[in-house]
Amino acid sequence: MSNNDEKPPLTCYVPVWDWAVRLFHLALILAVAGLWYTVEFGTGLDFPMEWHARLGYCVLGLVVFRLIWGVIGAGHARFASFMVSPVNAWRYGSAFLAKRQPRYAGHNPLGGWMVAALLWTLLVQAISGLFATDDILFDGRCGNGGRLHC
Repeated sequence: MSNNDEKPPLTCYVPVWDWAVRLFHLALILAVAGLWYTVEFGTGLDFPMEWHARLGYCVLGLVVFRLIWGVIGAGHARFASFMVSPVNAWRYGSAFLAKRQPRYAGHNPLGGWMVAALLWTLLVQAISGLFATDDILFDGRCGNGGRLHC
């Protein structure tokens, strides 16, 4: 039998993330895109600012959900499955640069640290948005979608 007649190796589908993590990913992308849109094209208008505030609450809720799910979720959703020590992440980075890194189902060690950085950044931005004010028309603490002061 020649090499051309050989069958390719079988591949199989292995789900890595559960439905909750997949839904989180999709919702977070949509919420962040909506936040960007309302800031970029909604300057000076009340309606986009209302949606900006709502989407900010959505991001805050999503990040809190992910932090909880990262502790009680299953398999690859848990932070323990992809968060490693900085030393191990450094070793992985060195192996990556040498093009001899191991393969991972889910996030590799550097990807795990990027997840932590992304969640931390989104959490800080969402919380800081709760206290944002321009001292004229907008007060993030009101909870009224960014309208006049309470």
